[in-house]
Amino acid sequence: MNIQEKLRLWAEEAYEFYSKEARVLDLDFYTQSDLTQLTDDKPVELMVIGINPGYGGHYQKDRFTKPEYLLHGNCDFKKEGAPHLNIFEWRIVRRLRSILDYGYFGDLMKDESRFVLTNATFFSTHKETGLNGLKVKEAQKASIEYTKMLIDIIRPKHIICLGGKNCMKLLLDSKNPLLGDVVKLDYGEIDSIPTYGIEHTSSSWSIEQMELVCKSLGRAFKLDNEPIDYREFYAKSKDILESFTKKRNDRDEIKHEITLRWEYIYASLCNYCKFNIGLEVYEKKENIERLSIADQQGNPVLLITISNQSEKQIGVRSLKNNHPKDEFFDAISSALMDIDKSFKPMINNQGKVTWIGCLNIASRLKDTDAFINETKSILDKAVERMRLIL
Repeated sequence: MNIQEKLRLWAEEAYEFYSKEARVLDLDFYTQSDLTQLTDDKPVELMVIGINPGYGGHYQKDRFTKPEYLLHGNCDFKKEGAPHLNIFEWRIVRRLRSILDYGYFGDLMKDESRFVLTNATFFSTHKETGLNGLKVKEAQKASIEYTKMLIDIIRPKHIICLGGKNCMKLLLDSKNPLLGDVVKLDYGEIDSIPTYGIEHTSSSWSIEQMELVCKSLGRAFKLDNEPIDYREFYAKSKDILESFTKKRNDRDEIKHEITLRWEYIYASLCNYCKFNIGLEVYEKKENIERLSIADQQGNPVLLITISNQSEKQIGVRSLKNNHPKDEFFDAISSALMDIDKSFKPMINNQGKVTWIGCLNIASRLKDTDAFINETKSILDKAVERMRLIL
């Protein structure tokens, strides 16, 4: 039998199991990539396995009404003929390709005839924890055998498990860390096929982690025609491990230095408003200070906010939230934009004013002292103009 004939038999068995169990458990189910494109003359270079589809949803009798749909993977059942969805548009695939590009083999994921994306179990839940119910766990355990059958038919050159430990635990008996405890790169075999576990692509990957994992995978792919000795692999990876550690430490030092610079800038600007311009503190929280600007009778009317939170900004708003967009707003907004065109107003969905003017200052930072002096000058002019209007 050729590979398509084998896959059709597999789909019939898998469909009978999944359609029955999904109905009982009230769960949706599907695979991912289009298996109808696989041929005997083009070996599959890479199979990527997630623990299960994460979309979630209840059992739908109008979906997967026949075994062939399993071969087409994730289909658009709203369209005639239920065409296979374009998985290359999915974030999980785009992210994994960008990660693998650091090892110069992202091209392995360009062609569904040489790349397969599937799951350890096809039951769909919003989160992995949705697989924890006793009945679901029993069905999940049985479903793994159909995934192993699929692996045995396709015989990919390499397998990558997303999520590492949990996914690999379902599919193979033992694994070893290729990079120690520095970053996750587990290694094992499924029926003599080299299998690797990495962090899920939905996790936060630093550039250094992408580079280290993918360079290591590239080396492993060249060696895994024979079982890899993980201790020897770790010893021979000292060069890229040292490079990773240095880059990570450099990044952390730069991040720390930038944090200190913004703390200094923030303190300087707040003190300048209080002690040089003479504004009163209206409200003070961690990394955000609001100072009031009074009218000629001494009544606070406007607030100027200096923020050193994730957004580095200077904002001006009325003392009352959600002030209407009126002549007062127009006058203050126009004055602020005369001083700096980047003082943008912000209006909410109800047409109320969130900010009369908001100046994002993070992109302006080059030389710290020059930046502080320039920003002080903007604050001087802004407060002077607003006081004249008030």
